[in-house]
Amino acid sequence: EKYNELNSEKIEIETKINSLKEDLKEYKSETDIIKSKIKAFENIIKGIKMQKDLENIEEYQKKLKEKSTHEENIKVQKGILQSFITAQGDLYSKIKQWKAEINKLESFKYAALEIEYDEDKLIELKNELKNIEQELEEKIDLFDNVKKSIKDIERRASKIFTNENIICETVEDMENILSRLKNFIERVDRTKNNAHILINILTNIDNKEKKRITELFGAKKPVSKYFNMITKKYDEVIFQQERIYVKEKDKLLDANKLSGGTYDQLYLAIRLSLAQILLKNEKGFFIMDDPFIKSDTPRLQDQITLLKELTNNGWQILYFTAKEEIKELLKNDIKEKRIAFFNVNPLGNKDKKMSTKNIYEKHLLF
Repeated sequence: EKYNELNSEKIEIETKINSLKEDLKEYKSETDIIKSKIKAFENIIKGIKMQKDLENIEEYQKKLKEKSTHEENIKVQKGILQSFITAQGDLYSKIKQWKAEINKLESFKYAALEIEYDEDKLIELKNELKNIEQELEEKIDLFDNVKKSIKDIERRASKIFTNENIICETVEDMENILSRLKNFIERVDRTKNNAHILINILTNIDNKEKKRITELFGAKKPVSKYFNMITKKYDEVIFQQERIYVKEKDKLLDANKLSGGTYDQLYLAIRLSLAQILLKNEKGFFIMDDPFIKSDTPRLQDQITLLKELTNNGWQILYFTAKEEIKELLKNDIKEKRIAFFNVNPLGNKDKKMSTKNIYEKHLLF
C-alpha cells in the first residue's frame, strides 16, 4: 500500500515536471522573440540617432515636441486659410490653390488702406449674406412649387377637356382655363338642376305608383281578400319597403319564403287584384299558361273554385294546361258544357297517323 502511494506521488511529480518543461520551452521561445524585437528596436533607435544627429532620448523627445507644435500651428493656419479660400485635395494641393487665389488679390494689396479690418463686421455681413441666400432658396422653392401647381392645373384641366389641347404656362393661360372652367361648372350646374327636377318628377311618379300599389295590399284590400279566399290561412298581404309579406295571425313571413304552391296562390291573388284596378271594375279576360304547376291537388281545387267564381261574375279565362289533373277536376263542367274544352297540337301537325307519344299536348279550357 505504501509503495502504491509513493508510486502515485511519483507519477504526479513526473507529470508536473513534464508540464514545467513545456512551459519552459514556451518561455524560452517567447524570450527569443522578445530579444529579437529588442534588437530590432535598438537598430531603429540607432538609425534615428544617425539620421537626425541625436545624442540621447531626451534630445529626441524635445524634437518630437517641436514637431507636434509645428503640426498644431499648421492645422490652425490651414483652418484660417480654408475659412477664406476653399481648397480641395492634400495639403500641397491646397497650398498651391491658396497661392493662386492670393496672387489674384495682389492688385488690391494697397486698396482701401483707410478701412480697418473688423472681424465682427465681417461676421455680421456673412450672416446677412447667409440670410439673403436662404431667402433666395426659399423664393426658388416657391417658384418651383408654383410651376408644379401650374402643371397640375394643366393636367387636371386636360382630364376635364379631354378633346382639347390644354396648355398652361402663363398667367394668361391660367385666366383662359379659369374662364373655361367657369363655363363648364355652369353647364354642370344646369345639368345637375335638370337632373334634380327629373329626379323629383320620377320620385313623384314612383310615390304615386307606390300609392297605387299600396291600395292593393293591406287589411281588407283586394290582394288580402283573394289570398285569404284561396288559402283560408293567411289573413293579410303587406307591401313594405319594396317587399311583400304575408301575415298569419301575428306572424309575418317574407313572400320569398313561401312554398312554390303558396307562392302561385299569392301570384294569382295579385294578378286578379291588378286586373280589377286596371279595368276599373269592368270585366275582362285572363290568359293563363299552367299557372298552378307547383300546386298540389287541394290547392288546385281551391284555385279552380276561385276561377269558377270569376267566370260566374262575368270574367273570361283562357287556361292552357298539360296537366291531366286539371282536366279531371273539370270533367263534369266539360261534360255539361259549362267549360269549352279543346285539345291543342303545339306542332300544328295535321297528320293523324303520326305518333303522339312524345308530343307535348296541351288543353285549352275557357
